[in-house]
Amino acid sequence: MISWAERRRRIDELLPTLAHILGAAAHSPNELIHLSLLEVAQLEAHRQDIPEELYQLRDSVLSVDDFHSLATLSTSGPFARVELVQSHNQLSGNSNTGKVYVLKTLERRWAFRMRQQQFPRHELAILRLAARSRSPAARVPDVLTAFLSPTAFHVVLSHAPGGDLWGLLERKNAEEGQDGMVIGLEESWVRRWMADLVEVVEWLHAEGWAHRDIKPQNLLLTARGHLLLTDFGSAAPLTHPAPLSSPAPSRPPPTSIARKHSRALVGTPDYIAPEILHNAERVVQDWGFDDSAEEQEKSEEEDQDGEERAYGCEVDWWSVGVTVYELLYGQAPFFAESIAETYDRIVNFETELAFPPDSTVSSAARDLISSLLVDALKRPSSSNLKLQTWFAGTPWARLSSHPGPFQPPPFTPPIVASSFTQAPPSEPQNASVNFNFESAFFSSPGLSILRPSPRSNEQAQTEENEYWAAGVEGDCGGSAEMGMTVMPSSDAFDSSQDAEESPRPRPPPTARATSPWSAPFETPARPGSRVASIGTPATVGGPASSGRRGRRNVSDVEAWKEMQERAWEVGLTARKKRRETGGVGDEVEREDGDEGQGKGSRRSEVEESAPPGVQRDEGLFKLEERQKGVLNELDGLEEKYRSLFALANAA
Repeated sequence: MISWAERRRRIDELLPTLAHILGAAAHSPNELIHLSLLEVAQLEAHRQDIPEELYQLRDSVLSVDDFHSLATLSTSGPFARVELVQSHNQLSGNSNTGKVYVLKTLERRWAFRMRQQQFPRHELAILRLAARSRSPAARVPDVLTAFLSPTAFHVVLSHAPGGDLWGLLERKNAEEGQDGMVIGLEESWVRRWMADLVEVVEWLHAEGWAHRDIKPQNLLLTARGHLLLTDFGSAAPLTHPAPLSSPAPSRPPPTSIARKHSRALVGTPDYIAPEILHNAERVVQDWGFDDSAEEQEKSEEEDQDGEERAYGCEVDWWSVGVTVYELLYGQAPFFAESIAETYDRIVNFETELAFPPDSTVSSAARDLISSLLVDALKRPSSSNLKLQTWFAGTPWARLSSHPGPFQPPPFTPPIVASSFTQAPPSEPQNASVNFNFESAFFSSPGLSILRPSPRSNEQAQTEENEYWAAGVEGDCGGSAEMGMTVMPSSDAFDSSQDAEESPRPRPPPTARATSPWSAPFETPARPGSRVASIGTPATVGGPASSGRRGRRNVSDVEAWKEMQERAWEVGLTARKKRRETGGVGDEVEREDGDEGQGKGSRRSEVEESAPPGVQRDEGLFKLEERQKGVLNELDGLEEKYRSLFALANAA
C-alpha cells in the first residue's frame, strides 16, 4: 500500500482529466471526486466501459479498507454503528502506528428510508462548515474523510479520548454511589463544560443550524479537557418563518425550523423539548386520511406549507437545561420508566419540574435550569444566558486557551478488537451483495411511521440514487461544497500533525484536575443498547434523589418509536374530538391516569374514546391499522434477519 500523500498527488493529477470526462465543472475537488465515483458506479451498473482514469481514481481514494476496527462504541441495530478505528500505518509512509479515529457508518438504504428522522447530508454540511470556520467556538470534531461505499455512507472523525459526559456520569455513580444514591458531577466541572456548550450552540445557531439532539452522550471530552458537540444527524437548517421585505443586511438572524424538516419526531426522549412533541401531535392531526399512499407521498413532497415554522432553535436551549440538570443531579428531570409517562411529564413541565431538596447544588445553578425549562418564548438568548449568576467569572473571551476542568489520562488504544473487526470495517457491503440483504429490507414497509412505503422498487431506487448524488440540499446553510465525499490533504496522516486541537501549553501539575477514579478513563465501548441495567431504576414520578440512575430496558430505536407512538395517540384523539365537535377542541386534555400501560391498552383507549352512538371514522381506522402494521414490522425486522446479520459479520 502506498502512502496517502502519494495517493493524494495522483488524485490531484487526475482531476483535470476527470472534469473533461464528466463534461461539467465542479465547485471543488471533493465535488468532482464525488461525481466521478458516482459515474463509475453508474457505468458498472449498466455494464458499460469505464475510462481508465476513473478506475485509477477509485483505487486512490480512501475507503474503509484503510482503517481497521479497534472497538464498537455504539450501534443502532444492524443499520448504523460507530467504531473506534485506527488508520493503517502505510498511509503515513512510515512504520509508525496509525492514528486513532472514529468511524460512523450508516447503511445507505436504511438512511434513505429514515430521512425524516436522520439527516446525514445535514451532518456533513455542518462538519464542513466547522472545518472552514476560524471561530474557536466551533467545538466540533474534525472531519477527516467522508465517502460512499456500495451499501453505506461513512464519516471518519477525530477521536475525543476523554469519552462522553454520559459515560463520565455513569462511571462516577457506579464507583462512588453509596446506598443506592444517585449523584451528579462536580458543579465547577459542569459549569466549565456548559460554558463550552453555550458557545458552540451559539455558534451553530449563528451559522444557521439547530442541533435538536443535545444530550450528555453527544458531549465529548478532548485530551485537554475541552468539550466537543457531536452527532449532527438530527440537525436542521434555520430559516425565516415567512418571506421578509427588509434588505438582507438588516434582517434578524433566522430562528425557525421548517415543517418539511419536522414531519417526524427527532431527538432522544428525555431531552426533547415540549414544542417538538406538540408539533408531532399536529402532524398527525393534519395528516390526510382519505388519500391513497401514493397521493399522500406526492402531497408531502409538494407540501406548500413545508416552509412554514414548526418550532424554533429554542429547542436546543431546552435540551441544554435538561443536560445541566442531569449532570448536576445524576438523573434527567423528566425521566420515567415508561416512555409515555416521560412524554406526559415533559408536556406538563410547569408542574413536573422539581429539584431534590437535600442536594448541594447551588441556587444559581437551579435558577439557570429553571430559566431554560420554560416555554420557548421565555427561554433566554445565549447572550443573556452568559450573564446569569451561575456563569459569573467565566472567561468567555479566553475559553479556548483556558485549561479544562478535568483532563483525562492519556488514551491507550485497545489491543483486542471488537466482533466487528472479523472483516475490517469493509462493512456489510460484500455480505449485502451475496445475500441480497438490501432488496429484502427495501421490500418491507417504511421505517418512518409517517411515510408510506415507496410505490415501486424501481422508482424508489431512482429516488435513493438522486438523494445520495445530490449530497446536500439547497437550504443547507450555504455549504460551499456539494456531494457526500471529503478527501483530506496530503499531510493528514503525518505523525507530526495533531488534528485534535491547536497546540497550547499544558497547565502545571498543580493546576491540573485529577481523575476521581483509580482506573484510567477511556472511551467507553458500549453495547448496541446503552440501557444495560445498573441496579434498580429510579423511582418513577419525580426526580431521583435516591436509587441508582434509572434505566429502561429498551433500545434507543424502541424508545424513539414509543415516543412517536405516544404523539400519534394524542394527535389522533385530538383529531377525533375536532371532527366530532366540528373543529372545536383541538387541544387534548391529558388525564392524570393516562400513563400508557402498554401498546395494546393505549391503542384500545383511543379506539374506545368515541362516544356511544358515534360511528367510528373510517379514515382514522385505516391510519391506525397502518400504524399497527408498521410497528409490528419494526418489532420483527431485526429478528427476521438475525441469521443473515450473523453470516454477514462472519464473512
